[in-house]
Amino acid sequence: MMRDASPESPFIARRPFYFLRHGEADWNVTRMCIGQLDRPLTPRGRTQAEDARRHCAALDISAVFHSPLSRAAETAALAMRGRGVSMQVDDGLLEACLGVKQGAREDDATDPFLRNWIGGAAIEQAETYVDFQKRVCDAMNRCLAQTVPSGAPLIVAHAGVYHALREVMGAPVGRVFHCVPYMHQPEGADWRIEVVV
Repeated sequence: MMRDASPESPFIARRPFYFLRHGEADWNVTRMCIGQLDRPLTPRGRTQAEDARRHCAALDISAVFHSPLSRAAETAALAMRGRGVSMQVDDGLLEACLGVKQGAREDDATDPFLRNWIGGAAIEQAETYVDFQKRVCDAMNRCLAQTVPSGAPLIVAHAGVYHALREVMGAPVGRVFHCVPYMHQPEGADWRIEVVV
């Protein structure tokens, strides 16, 4: 099923920002759909967040905005440890609510529910992809509105959040690596996106 075009397409304010996906959580290892369930980081996930601290050390980060889920909040705290950067929670950066599919296998070839959901299919007790994308863009625009003249904000959130953002930016959506900082800079009508390592 194809989703209907929204009369008001979501957009992202054209200001620079960094994005960091949280460290590995326990259900990431077993390919279980986490959604908005609050699953913890693994020891490897904490190590990834420590690595992100080194990758982010030279970045001019003006503030950090993160999802309230513990895997994102702990990643943000570890990655920014010792920086003295303002950190704020924004509920709009929560991962997608996938209803009854939270806890299902993401790699079940007989049930490609994520792909179908992005295409417009409904999932019981879940938000729609269109609503999810709008929520994420609204949250991003709140965060970007607080940008100071120097530096750029760091967003610490989830793979689904980043997929939604990349689609709005018109950028190819591929695998989103744990704790790898991505830089986003508006250039004309496009966005320049680079991995910072």
